[in-house]
Amino acid sequence: MTLPVEALDVSVLVPAKDEAPNLPEFVRLCAEALGPAGFSFEVVIVNDGSRDESARILRELERQHQFLRVVTHRRQRGIADALRSAGDVARGDVFVFYPADLQYLPENIPALV
Repeated sequence: MTLPVEALDVSVLVPAKDEAPNLPEFVRLCAEALGPAGFSFEVVIVNDGSRDESARILRELERQHQFLRVVTHRRQRGIADALRSAGDVARGDVFVFYPADLQYLPENIPALV
């Protein structure tokens, strides 16, 4: 059974460790890619014990973007725990796991859904 796109509720789960330089661009690209996609979405970024400015940048981005949710690990726990933490707070019916390092651009996320 295929659901209409409008019925989908998507959570993009994003582990991030010391990604401060990439986070603003990543969130901007998510907004551009997911906004017009036709389904409801949220982006859940897990700051996995970053030692750079990630925490500050994520707080600022969370204030600016209603679709963004942030989870913070005080110490690094690894990708598996980061994804588990994101999944624990995610509200979507469909989960997409995606890296914050811009190795893969968010414009590809709608095709994964």
